[in-house]
Order: sequence, then C-alpha cells, then structure tokens
Amino acid sequence: MRENPAVTATRRFYQAMAMQKLGQADRANTIFRDLVQSGLAVLQNTARQPAGPGPATPMSPRARASAGHYVCGLGYAGSGDPAKARSELTASLAASPDNLDAKLALAFAPSSK
Repeated sequence: MRENPAVTATRRFYQAMAMQKLGQADRANTIFRDLVQSGLAVLQNTARQPAGPGPATPMSPRARASAGHYVCGLGYAGSGDPAKARSELTASLAASPDNLDAKLALAFAPSSK
C-alpha cells in the first residue's frame, strides 16, 4: 500500500523546517515550492503515484481535495506566506472537516501581518 500524499508532505515539510534551522534556506525553499506544486497536482488529479509495493490506493474526491489543499498550505506556510497557508488549510478543512493534520497546521499557522 502506498503512502497518502499528505503523509509524505508532512515529512518533507518538517525536513525543510530543519534545513532552515541548519542554515540551508535554499534547499528548504526548494522543498516548500515543491510542496505547493505537489499539492496543485493532487488537486488537478495529475499527481504521480509514489513508488512503493502494492497497488495505489484510490482517493475519494473529498480526500483528494483535502490532501491537495493541505499540501499547498504546508508549502505556503514554509515559504512565509501565512495568508495563502491559512486559506489553503481552511479549504482543506472545508473539504474534510475531520482532517486532524489540517486542523493542527491551521492552529499553529502564523497569522497574516
């Protein structure tokens, strides 16, 4: 069974946050941009299936919308765009109010300046 895009994105987000703290801002920013692009691909239903054993697990339209907006939200949060991050995370919750990852990310997302 292959991993949900949101799980992979969460791992990449925290990896990039660690890179920032280690002074590797360029590498971190590349990951944040990739997260936004990956989220958009999920929303457009063009995301590549991650490699792994077993068949890919199909996502419902609701789960796909929630995951795509969540992944974009993480990318925008890391890129320093809190308004877009909050908008995407809110859209994730609108698609799937039970998305705990999006709830937590929204609760800790910086507010707009």
